[in-house]
Amino acid sequence: MALTPIEHELSKLQKFKKNQINHMQNGVRLAGLAGLPLEDLLRQASSARLKLAKRFLRSSRHLMSHRPVLYRDVVSRAYYSIYHSARAVSFLTHPGDDYEEHDKVATGLPLDLPDVEVWRNKIKDARLKRNEADYEPFMVSDPQFKRASATTLSAANDFIVVCSTYLRSKGCNV
Repeated sequence: MALTPIEHELSKLQKFKKNQINHMQNGVRLAGLAGLPLEDLLRQASSARLKLAKRFLRSSRHLMSHRPVLYRDVVSRAYYSIYHSARAVSFLTHPGDDYEEHDKVATGLPLDLPDVEVWRNKIKDARLKRNEADYEPFMVSDPQFKRASATTLSAANDFIVVCSTYLRSKGCNV
């Protein structure tokens, strides 16, 4: 005789380790506390992450208008806009923050994101420029980052639009 759907789930449940049960209990608790299904909470968390990305983008734009222009800081803030946009999309499509490491964030982008391979390369390039801007002490002057700041800020502007559109298509309020 075939198992009922509940028996099938109980069969799987009885093989869970304590840690897995604890995670399940926390998910049930969180959904009950919020009065929302876990899927809605994941969408809210992704929307909040994209909101953070937008704050970094505004900061980068502001730094670009500062005189003298703070090119290194523009690169850094634009990169973090890109980084948090990617995390927002990755978190929703692969529930969890498994792609939060800077060198892995691009690999978490979903295959159905428009121009995903192009964006993976742009994220890698932006990360390398951000590392140079934040950590390289032997640059002759900030103007050497003028082109990098324009390129990274442009990529951040474009990527946040792509990610916003993608997240809206998945039911996020962004």
